[in-house]
Amino acid sequence: MYDSNPNPFSPPNSKIVMVDKTQPRPVKAVIVGVLIDIGGSLAAGIVVAIAFSVVLASRGLSVEQIEQELTNIDSGSAVGLLSSLLGGVISLCAGYVCARIAGIREYRTGTILAAASSCFGLVMGSGYYSTVEQLALGALTVASVMLGVHMGTRRNRGLRDRQVALSEP
Repeated sequence: MYDSNPNPFSPPNSKIVMVDKTQPRPVKAVIVGVLIDIGGSLAAGIVVAIAFSVVLASRGLSVEQIEQELTNIDSGSAVGLLSSLLGGVISLCAGYVCARIAGIREYRTGTILAAASSCFGLVMGSGYYSTVEQLALGALTVASVMLGVHMGTRRNRGLRDRQVALSEP
């Protein structure tokens, strides 16, 4: 009944195993991933457009000239490359979150997310980018999402392995 440890300030001698009781949710993972990818990309695009507008306004361009510059951003320019880089980072984060929420079959769930994000990008960029640019950006989106999924899957497996090690005597 009494603890064999004579020190009253030490924790009790018991082995407690913490088990992660979260249920795998692949559908929720895809929905959250799509919201992060699309919402984050739109938000980043707005921030980049505002920042670029401020830079152009500080150079003395009129509102009409700023509008013209914003509608004709070259994908190879610094602003275009920055936008693509931000989009890739957001897609990576969306893939990571998707895998962490999914908990099981992370790569299958991530593939669905990558397809949804790429299709959205193709639809949104259909009048703006050439076919080659759209295919390249779609491939980069898939690669970014799947890298995030891979990172999330490794994290999930690391947590599962730690739980197994703790539960073994």
